[in-house]
Amino acid sequence: LLTAVATEGYALFADALAGAPDLRERGVAYVRFAATHPAHFQVMFQPDLYRADDPDLLSAQARATDALRAGVADLPPGGRGEDDRLAGVAAWSLAHGFATLLLSGNLADATEGRDPEVVFRSLTGLIFTPENRRDG
Repeated sequence: LLTAVATEGYALFADALAGAPDLRERGVAYVRFAATHPAHFQVMFQPDLYRADDPDLLSAQARATDALRAGVADLPPGGRGEDDRLAGVAAWSLAHGFATLLLSGNLADATEGRDPEVVFRSLTGLIFTPENRRDG
């Protein structure tokens, strides 16, 4: 049963990410998905709860991974550093960490009642700045 939950979660997640126009909005979609599908989100990232070798699950995971990577590929070279994979890990870590902290209630003081999506957009601006803003 939990394999089906994880598979459905990854499929919904991939669809949510694919609809976002750029990396920042993919991160917002990531946070929104976690907030609106908390049970799926919790199961998806606990592989000890499901059959990780299930073909349908692997396909859904691959779609989600492709959607995440596409966001990094859209960044200008100066906005992602020298290693696309590390830029992807940074973006994923920011979105996943924020979503996890949000779901666990650990961001209540930091967000102070503000829309978490607005707060997340601000955070991404601190890390992924346009190339022309880095130098001056």
